[in-house]
Amino acid sequence: MLDFVSSPNLIDMENHIMTNIKPQKGIIGLYDILGYKDFLNNNSFDTAIKDIDNVLKTIANSDNYSTNKVFDIFMRSHNANEVIVKKLLRQMKWFIFAYTIIQISTFKKDERPGSKYNKWLTFLIASLILNRYMFNSGLPLRGAITTGNFLFRKLCFAGKPIIDAYEL
Repeated sequence: MLDFVSSPNLIDMENHIMTNIKPQKGIIGLYDILGYKDFLNNNSFDTAIKDIDNVLKTIANSDNYSTNKVFDIFMRSHNANEVIVKKLLRQMKWFIFAYTIIQISTFKKDERPGSKYNKWLTFLIASLILNRYMFNSGLPLRGAITTGNFLFRKLCFAGKPIIDAYEL
């Protein structure tokens, strides 16, 4: 019988994971899909999957920027530098769990004000597009955007900003 609690490999792995999670500072968007349960109950599985897949393609970071709505709008409305916009979009992270969407953009410790401004602008445009797209798809969102310090690694997220956004 394996003893998972005292296994040196698992303990080493846990220590490695915990030491590699570093506090970060940034912008957090927390959105809940309103009417998600009714959406699933009133649509076939195939329809629901197709609609959710379209949402994921719209908001997810992708190397195919021609279909990325954030990129298209940002480039048209701000005549921005394509390389910088692509970099900003790659740095933004999205997580979807059930009917909750989390949007994250982190700041570096020595980030210049102009760079923070660009991150904020990209974040807000992405949030606007997400909200409009979801509304047009019949899945309106409610949510909040906040800033602060947090821990983030892969699917692990912890920190006061997520509580602040939830309470807003």
